[in-house]
Amino acid sequence: MASDFTAGLSGTTSVVPNGDTLVGLGWTVPLQFQADPTMPADAGVYVPIPATMTINIDDITFMQ
Repeated sequence: MASDFTAGLSGTTSVVPNGDTLVGLGWTVPLQFQADPTMPADAGVYVPIPATMTINIDDITFMQ
């Protein structure tokens, strides 16, 4: 149901998804970083920490 979605922005204009304006879905995945162990401690170079992640998607229907 479109009312289950949060409005987004197109530039500075609020866009409410109603089926006519819904063009995609996106997810944000938080990453954690640590100082690169192959660089000097004061180099300020960071690398992402590998991690296991599970994403479950259920009951999505697109209708026109």
